[in-house]
Amino acid sequence: SAIVTGKDNKIIDSYHDGIMEDNFIGGGAGNKIISDFRSVIVGGLSNVIKRTGGASLGKNVIVGGLANEITGSVEANSVVGGDGNKIYGSLLDKGSSILGGSSNVISHNRFSVIVGGYNNLLKGRTDGTDQVDFNIIGGGEANKILTKGLGGYNGIFGGDTNRIGPSNYIHEYDQIDGNFIGGGTNNAIDATYEPGVFQLYGNVVGGGKNNDIIGTSYSIIGGGINNIISSSTPGSDNVIPSGIFGGTSNT
Repeated sequence: SAIVTGKDNKIIDSYHDGIMEDNFIGGGAGNKIISDFRSVIVGGLSNVIKRTGGASLGKNVIVGGLANEITGSVEANSVVGGDGNKIYGSLLDKGSSILGGSSNVISHNRFSVIVGGYNNLLKGRTDGTDQVDFNIIGGGEANKILTKGLGGYNGIFGGDTNRIGPSNYIHEYDQIDGNFIGGGTNNAIDATYEPGVFQLYGNVVGGGKNNDIIGTSYSIIGGGINNIISSSTPGSDNVIPSGIFGGTSNT
């Protein structure tokens, strides 16, 4: 391991288990790599890569920015610039990136991306038993993609306070795949209001405000305000694709 230039940078072996090796810090100030493996910090201020809770394959990278963190047992994740951005998870969680922005978080995802924005969240199942892959938030503020089971290929592209996934996060299992919100404010592709097993596939909200697709699949709301598409049989797989293409308070 090596530190090249900079001030108050540290590489620390807190576990003393012989796993930590081949880490590098190049410049910046107050940056730390703690017990990780083949990881890199280049520049910036008070950035941290820290292995916690067991084995790690390492190879994590932070490039610049302020107070960015990669923690847990994750592998091959990266944060590029910005401030207060965080990636954390378990051994299966790898290949995700946060590219700029502020206070964005990726938790328990694989191969997922947040591109800029503020206070955006990608959150998967915290026990690590299911894999959540290839999700993206492309900027905006306070947008969220949440899943407690399998899920992937979901996207939110801008806007604020938009959400894909259950608001209460109490469901035992879910599968959330291929859903899309194009922007707008406070739009949601949501689970049913009941706990249990459910699926959300291939839904689209193009934009607008306060539009909701609840407990169904293959449906679309193009825009407008306060429009709702909801399954008549919550939790059922027997859904009928539906569409609302604008207007106000359509159901």
